[in-house]
Amino acid sequence: MLSITAINLSPHLLDSDRFVDDICALIDRHAVRADQIVWEITESSMVANLGAALGVLARLRLKGFGLSLDDYGTGFSSMQQLARMPFTELKVDRSFVHGAADRDHLRVILQSALDMASRLSLVTVAEGVERMEDWRLLQEYGCSLGQGYLVARPMPGADLPVWLRTNTQHLRSLHSGRKDLNPAE
Repeated sequence: MLSITAINLSPHLLDSDRFVDDICALIDRHAVRADQIVWEITESSMVANLGAALGVLARLRLKGFGLSLDDYGTGFSSMQQLARMPFTELKVDRSFVHGAADRDHLRVILQSALDMASRLSLVTVAEGVERMEDWRLLQEYGCSLGQGYLVARPMPGADLPVWLRTNTQHLRSLHSGRKDLNPAE
């Protein structure tokens, strides 16, 4: 199974001439493949120097890295960014996810964003998944992945193996559609 790591990309690095070369040297030294890393970029981080940002992002994609548009829907130029940038993933902001199962207007926005991402062949990630009803709606709309308290609370990496062993049933319930299982507290 291929392990993917998502890393938030600082806006300052989008102006760096050396960033792509430096990161490629680093992953080569540690025998990590570029397709195992997804760089998360927020919409607002690209506003300052769009030309430089486009260049860095294009070079990262050419090297095989994934690119995620993080917090989609919170900026002013979401669709424009999708049209210009070589993104591979769309992360829908929690403000459109949390409570969507109960609110018509959120469902319309959420379904539209996920449908657009699907048509663009982007992996979709929903942020802020806290309720099973919202998760089921996301699955119905074709969302690829979810993150939030319904899956797990933030934890140190060292705690993950124990958490995985004790929450296997919960993780299966998220995949299978059973609503009667809750995460271990």
